[in-house]
Amino acid sequence: MRAGMVIGFRDKKDLALAYVVEVGADKVRLVTEKGKEFSFPADKVLTETGRVLTLGRSRDDLVTELCATRKVIDDLRAQVVLSDLWELLVGSEDGFLLERLTGDYFGPESTGEHRCAMLAELLNDSVFFKQKGDAYIPRTEEQVREILRQKDVEDRRMRDRDLLIAWGRELLRGGPPGEPPPGNERFLGMLKSFVLGNETTADGPELAALLKDLGLSDVIGAFDLLVRAGVWSEDENLLIHRYQVPVHFGKEALLRQDLVVEQYADQRPLLDQPDRVDLTSLHTFTIDDPDTDDIDDAVSIEEIPGGFRVGIHIADVAEFVLESDAVDQDAFRRGLTLYLPDRKIQMLPDGISLKIASLVAGEVHAALSVLVDLDEGARVVSYKLCRSAIRVSERLSYESVDGLFSTRADLKQLLSLSELLRKQRIATGAFVFNVPDVKVRVEPDGHVWVRKVPNDTNSHTLVSEMMILANRLVAQWFLDNKIPAIYRLQMPPDEPVSLVGYEPVAFFRVRRQIKRTEVSSIAKPHSGLGIPAYVQMSSPIRRYADLAIHRQIRSVLTGAGPCYTQDDISSIINATERAQEAASLVQKEAHRYWLLKYLKKMVGLTVPGLVLDRREDSYVVQLIDFLLEVTLYQRPDFRYEVGDSILVKLVEIEPRRGYIKCHDAGRVEGQSV
Repeated sequence: MRAGMVIGFRDKKDLALAYVVEVGADKVRLVTEKGKEFSFPADKVLTETGRVLTLGRSRDDLVTELCATRKVIDDLRAQVVLSDLWELLVGSEDGFLLERLTGDYFGPESTGEHRCAMLAELLNDSVFFKQKGDAYIPRTEEQVREILRQKDVEDRRMRDRDLLIAWGRELLRGGPPGEPPPGNERFLGMLKSFVLGNETTADGPELAALLKDLGLSDVIGAFDLLVRAGVWSEDENLLIHRYQVPVHFGKEALLRQDLVVEQYADQRPLLDQPDRVDLTSLHTFTIDDPDTDDIDDAVSIEEIPGGFRVGIHIADVAEFVLESDAVDQDAFRRGLTLYLPDRKIQMLPDGISLKIASLVAGEVHAALSVLVDLDEGARVVSYKLCRSAIRVSERLSYESVDGLFSTRADLKQLLSLSELLRKQRIATGAFVFNVPDVKVRVEPDGHVWVRKVPNDTNSHTLVSEMMILANRLVAQWFLDNKIPAIYRLQMPPDEPVSLVGYEPVAFFRVRRQIKRTEVSSIAKPHSGLGIPAYVQMSSPIRRYADLAIHRQIRSVLTGAGPCYTQDDISSIINATERAQEAASLVQKEAHRYWLLKYLKKMVGLTVPGLVLDRREDSYVVQLIDFLLEVTLYQRPDFRYEVGDSILVKLVEIEPRRGYIKCHDAGRVEGQSV
């Protein structure tokens, strides 16, 4: 090899050309067809073309000559059909040198350029020959067939990929979805996993390449493509998919529901059960929101010597849902009912939760009743748990009850007892905040409405205290009878909390001191409620743990003894708590998404705010009408104080990202700067 020669070397799966500028001991200095100069190991040079260029000419001229050589080699290469050559040599176990293959194919007059053409094809197409040292060995017929089959598969995959990319780009441009190309299911599945954060390592490189070709850089872009492809809706709650929340009931559960609905369409025969008490003569009533359709509690009150007998009647769901039947299995997987702004994902099918179990007024319904005798000071004299049958006399709403206290003696007396019960709890350390609710609802037509509703009205006090009373007495019943149960407890705060009633700034300051409610098979005090032991059994239609409590009570009351052991209770706790954690996240994200979507229409407007906290360069501000906390950065000219009422301008909102940007719009009129 000497300077000026045109040589060939391997560049990936192709043959690159260069001319030799300088020859060293073990390296050569080369200039390529693109004019790039570099050193290259001499033993890696594959072949010589036979051409020699005069180095004294300009580099541009030399590059031009290289390109001309390239054209000659490419023209010769176009004549090479390796399959023809392979058919002549197949069956031979010997290898053939490049010179032999070139001579056999082009004839004895072949040149270095013919040799380069043959080499280029061999490098590019490894179907028919495999290289071993300097020789090329014909593959067997079986090997060639398998390689061609794999190549056909890969070619189809690449064609499908190209169609997929074109389809995706058209969707992103806003074009019609059209007929999805082959392979779209797998691609859309990878996109879904990417958006949900569940993508596999194996799919990573392929997914990254697809996203790059589509011009997608983040999950929002991928989500948008899935929406345009019709996989998800614009308002999809992704956490439902991420946590695999069951949305549809299984076939067996629905069949079981139909049997139960047929069996209990008329519940009057339940009065014949020997251990079920007939309480249908009591004047019972339910108090719920107007849109509540799964009603699981009712209340009654009677005057007795020295006080009152209060009845807290809870739907006897355990009568209809038997342990381990198909409905129970579905309910166990769900754990609870999810209430979202745009939908409700029920723990139990409609036929049970809305019909036979729901305490609909005017019908006889199975119930589990806690009958409590209270003296006039609301002190518990005695109580009794019983399976019962009730007939709800009237359905009331919170709002209607608040307007009836002045005219209804029964409601007035229940409220008086409730207020006394609350005072007793506060005296034993309970803290009562009554934080308002911001209800967000999405109508079937897509209209979103938002309403701030109080939780501190007299009707709310009445209902909450009656449920707390029933739950704490049931907890005491479990303890007294040494029966395994699911207890709810709350450790006391690190510092004393003496807040009663809702005041935003004060609540913001103390809320971090309040410990999370825990669930345990061991009874411990519930500091927030101010009671020594507490269970929840007042919502068996909506919470599986409540249903389990009912089932345990039912089993004992019928003389069969506890149906759950301590280990069974622990297993139920573990499963339902996982469901509860997932449900809390799903509900929280859904609430924020729809609230921000509602507020997005108000961008540019100002809303009232309250300064909850002041930090080094920003404030935590509550948007009062929506109980939404946002960050505002300080203005350089002055500072607000905690508790100041201000105006907040909505600047930018992205519901899908959960993002809201606000600006300070000044103090509320009447407050000086």
